Amino acid sequence: AMKNYFKKIVLTIITWQARVIIKKNKPTIIGITGNLGKTSTKDFIFSVLKDNLKGSDGHTLVISSKKSMNSEFGVPLTILEEESGWGNPFLWIKIIINGFAKIFEKPFFKYLVLEIGADAPGDIKSICEYIKPDIAVLTGFAEVPVHIEFFGGDRDLLVKEKKYLIDNIKPGGIFIYNLDDKDCVKIADEVKSDILNRNRDIVLKSYSVKSNTADIYTKNIDFILTKNENNIQDLKGVSANLLFKDKQEKKIEINGVIGEALVYSLMSSLLIAKELNIDLDKAILDIQNTRRTNGRMRILNGFYNSIIIDDTYNSSPKAVENGIDTIKKLDIEKKKIFVLGDMLELGDFTKSEHERIGKIVSNSCDILLTCGIRAKIIADSAMKNGMSGENICICGDSIETGKELLRILEDLKEKDYKNGKIEKEIGGNLIFVKGSQGARMEKIVKMILADHHNSNIDLVRQDK
Repeated sequence: AMKNYFKKIVLTIITWQARVIIKKNKPTIIGITGNLGKTSTKDFIFSVLKDNLKGSDGHTLVISSKKSMNSEFGVPLTILEEESGWGNPFLWIKIIINGFAKIFEKPFFKYLVLEIGADAPGDIKSICEYIKPDIAVLTGFAEVPVHIEFFGGDRDLLVKEKKYLIDNIKPGGIFIYNLDDKDCVKIADEVKSDILNRNRDIVLKSYSVKSNTADIYTKNIDFILTKNENNIQDLKGVSANLLFKDKQEKKIEINGVIGEALVYSLMSSLLIAKELNIDLDKAILDIQNTRRTNGRMRILNGFYNSIIIDDTYNSSPKAVENGIDTIKKLDIEKKKIFVLGDMLELGDFTKSEHERIGKIVSNSCDILLTCGIRAKIIADSAMKNGMSGENICICGDSIETGKELLRILEDLKEKDYKNGKIEKEIGGNLIFVKGSQGARMEKIVKMILADHHNSNIDLVRQDK
């Protein structure tokens, strides 16, 4: 009880401090919410703004949420520019003292990029009491969203919670939404009717990979897939053609990562760049130079010339499906190996969603490894749907799965040797690794990572 009491006091104080700073500072607030791709959208927006909006002293005028600090604690901490004190009361006291000092300093930031999430009902509502965005970005919802179990399995309640941010956009503000997501479109339609009835005064902007009526539309997404001198495939990243409402067309190439999700994330950042009169070519360069988020469809090199798609940050049915769809379109000559772990926080949907993924997997890969008790359902379902049992391997934890994966790669290497290949020409298989945070799938990636990578830098959850 003491602990919760202390937590409440700390939250009250830092929230008050954040409110004072916002009031004093009146920054332009950009809020990002939704169920898919919040963190990468926030990272892109920040990278497009930070070097292009500077004060007279050359200092950036932009601050943004660190990692995915998006809760009622994360938002004030971002504004105070502090990391979490976790379970350490002394750290929290230090944060509070620094917070009071910040209130009296001359305000320095003019733009605030916030990722705003909801783990439970009421979360966004309480944040919106003092955060009224000038620009709100709604990224999209999944059929079965993560965290749904905290909303009593009620999807509409979760969508409604995210809509609080949109309801709190300042008059004259901008609402940017994903035109390919039916929940976003429904919310946009409600906003449009509010505008028609003169109840609201905001501007809507949309982005899409499907419809050229959007304010920014991605015409085609291609893989940058090359071959090295030994005829082994090398996956570099993705390229896309972007078309703006005013007929401007831009090409973008992003190395080190693949997937449509990424393109969705960057489109909203370019719309914001346009709104804030930032040169688009400069913004595109900034996006190309953004450090890729670890564990989010990152391309890494593995043993025996293998290509690893490291998607170990977290997992949800929609994200697994997106990953599989992406990899399906990849023209890989060698084997596609899927390593899938448990999907958590799905409540009553746990069994049905793992079964559904198993069905999708059954004709999408050559070899399947599952990690964990829930992921076993994926394996069973893949087998039911016609995948041969000898290409499926069911494992307990991530270390066991990593050992099995190494054994499989060794076997494939031996086959290559038997077929007369030399050391430089062996391998080249593709490995897709994904699971929820709790499944700790990054341990598997670490076990097969090529020497030139540093696991402390390139993988998720490596700190003590």
